[in-house]
Amino acid sequence: MYEDYGEDNPLFNPMHIEDFLDEEKCRQRGAPHLYALAKSNFRQQNMAALRPVPTLCYSISVFVLIAAAAFAFGIPILGTSMLKIVMSGDIVEIKERYDNKCAIDDQSCVITINIDKKMEGTVHLYYELHSFFQNNRLYMKSINRKQLKGKSISSSTADSDCDPVAFIGSFTYGPAKKFAEERPNTRGQVAYPCGLVAQSFFNDRFAVRTKSGIPVRVDETRIAWSNDVNRFKNYGAPGNWQDMSDEHFIVWMRMSAMPDFRKHWGRIEHDLEPGEYEIVIENYYDVSRYSGKKYVVLSTTNAFGGKHYLLGGLLVGIGGLAVVLCVVFLIGYKAKEEKLSLIHICRCRRYAVCRSRWSP
Repeated sequence: MYEDYGEDNPLFNPMHIEDFLDEEKCRQRGAPHLYALAKSNFRQQNMAALRPVPTLCYSISVFVLIAAAAFAFGIPILGTSMLKIVMSGDIVEIKERYDNKCAIDDQSCVITINIDKKMEGTVHLYYELHSFFQNNRLYMKSINRKQLKGKSISSSTADSDCDPVAFIGSFTYGPAKKFAEERPNTRGQVAYPCGLVAQSFFNDRFAVRTKSGIPVRVDETRIAWSNDVNRFKNYGAPGNWQDMSDEHFIVWMRMSAMPDFRKHWGRIEHDLEPGEYEIVIENYYDVSRYSGKKYVVLSTTNAFGGKHYLLGGLLVGIGGLAVVLCVVFLIGYKAKEEKLSLIHICRCRRYAVCRSRWSP
């Protein structure tokens, strides 16, 4: 054994960096693996690496593929396919604004819609809001994900994550405010759920019937994503003001990226024949506070979903931009090629003049 501080102790006489590259010295120290480690490609920075150089042909090929893919999906979605394949022309959609026809808290507001073409298959019922910015940064941050899974959170966590709506007494409108007014003793308790997103939950309700008064069944289940349904759970607390397993609430909590959006409310699992129908609306959600608009939508779908003019337009725009970039690259290449040719000609002429001048 080595003495604690003896000269033969390797810890007392450490190796220098260059010693690691000497196989014999590493063997003398009883550490041959250090030599192999030091000579590894990783330590010597000799690892194989791929450094693709984007040549002109490579770049143009990539943009051509992007343009082809964008046009292949965008044009059919817009319903103006060059191959006469209209992917969204078979979709029947009825949209009616009702916030200007129904008074707030009117529980039996009736609007009439006229279906001109038979709506075949599953008919989806949506509500659509305009000028509602769910993508606002402060709005999106005012939420606690742990709470939505049915778990308890502390007052400090609620105050940090859900500000300015962390406690029951913080509610300012909607069914949440009504809950707080009915239970004044719970005003200081953590709200379940808390946050601006939960407080602004859309709570209008819809029913469909024929003009003669025959009810049309609207299925309100399976409208949310299955992974969301499995994740959202209630927590048995006095401040639990909203059923967090309600699929309408789960749909609302998946925030939209655009100020004008629609969300799924229900499905009619049979055909709707042409004719007049009535939609009975329980109108609670006030959009006049932010000068918004409310619509009710009935729509069929196809393989691409509903009518997505924005998605189709965006894809066609990307395809057009890719084509423009291809043209720009070609023009730039031709201009550079002509410039290089001119330089080559000038050099050749200069060489010829010099040769004639100095030649004997």
